Order: sequence, then C-alpha cells, then structure tokens
Amino acid sequence: TAMAWVSGRLWVYDSKTRRLVDFEFSNNVFRERDRYPFDEAVFGLAAPSVIVDGRKRPQLWVLVGPSGQRAAPALIKYKF
Repeated sequence: TAMAWVSGRLWVYDSKTRRLVDFEFSNNVFRERDRYPFDEAVFGLAAPSVIVDGRKRPQLWVLVGPSGQRAAPALIKYKF
C-alpha cells in the first residue's frame, strides 16, 4: 500500500498482512531485515532526515486512517 526509502533501506507497508517490512538492498538483492505489526490502516509513508544533536537522522512518518482511537487520519512519527 505504501513505501519509502529510509537511509538506503526500503520500508513497505503490506495492507494484507498489516505489517511494515524493512528491506535492505545489497548485492542487487532485497533482504528482509525486520517486520513490525500495525493495528491501523496505513495510507502513506514519508521519511525525512532531520538534524538531531548535530547529526543527520532519518525519521519515519506514517499517515494512518481513522480508527477507534481517532475520528480522522493522523500523521505519526516512529523512531527506529
């Protein structure tokens, strides 16, 4: 449903399994690094880099849909 490049890794949200999957690309092959379950519907991913303590660090922002916890879509920042 959604994907974003984050510091040379591809993050993909799979709406069928409701998981966020982190892939590393090396030697012309994608290798799965990790999976994260999501209880919410994801509509989009964005991965800006920001300066924290003088160092450039990526952040993963997720656009999620309405749920029992909220009446409207929301942007949520995840740390990794």
